[in-house]
Amino acid sequence: MKRTLLIFVIGLAFTFKLEAKKVEGLIFFEKDTVKVTFEIPVSFFSEEVDYQKLQYKVKYYGTDGKKIVLKPEQAKEIQFKDGYQEIRMLSRENTLGGGNIFFGSSNIFLKLEMDGSIKMFKYFYTQTSPGMTVGGGGMAGGTIMVGGGSYNVEKFVLQKGNSELKRPRGLFFRKDMIEYFSDCPELAKKIENKDYTSDDLDAIVRYYNSQCGK
Repeated sequence: MKRTLLIFVIGLAFTFKLEAKKVEGLIFFEKDTVKVTFEIPVSFFSEEVDYQKLQYKVKYYGTDGKKIVLKPEQAKEIQFKDGYQEIRMLSRENTLGGGNIFFGSSNIFLKLEMDGSIKMFKYFYTQTSPGMTVGGGGMAGGTIMVGGGSYNVEKFVLQKGNSELKRPRGLFFRKDMIEYFSDCPELAKKIENKDYTSDDLDAIVRYYNSQCGK
């Protein structure tokens, strides 16, 4: 009975991981653009696009119907629609420190949230929370491990022109952003005066692109 249950659970896990949907889209290579059918990974329960997986590879069907794996360093950008939303994922050098151990890549596809002199991307990754060791009670004594686990995180990433990606640090947001936007003194002053806080990153980027961007 236990063995049957284990096989069922493993099979279910593979079903979750293999869940995907076919979506028409575009691949922008260095010299040409190709219309393809992507196989987009989605969450089994919510059917939402699994952007974390897409950051490191995307599958599409070639003209012969065979499935092809595209890595970020092989293309400039991919585009597809998620419902009515146009999704753009741009290939950038991966200076964020994360990665996929099974599909090593020097680049990463990042979901574009705002375009302009400064681009704002969304970066998806898994955060691991360590467990805690606590003393055991009773006659036996000893210790037990409690808590811990993993959860998905979304963070905004900035890029000014072709410079290195910048991920604002939560605890040092003001310091980081005053320095980062030093070429736009009016904006830096607003951040210093707390007119803009970490909750206003989209407004900060819009201000820069409209007032200081070239």
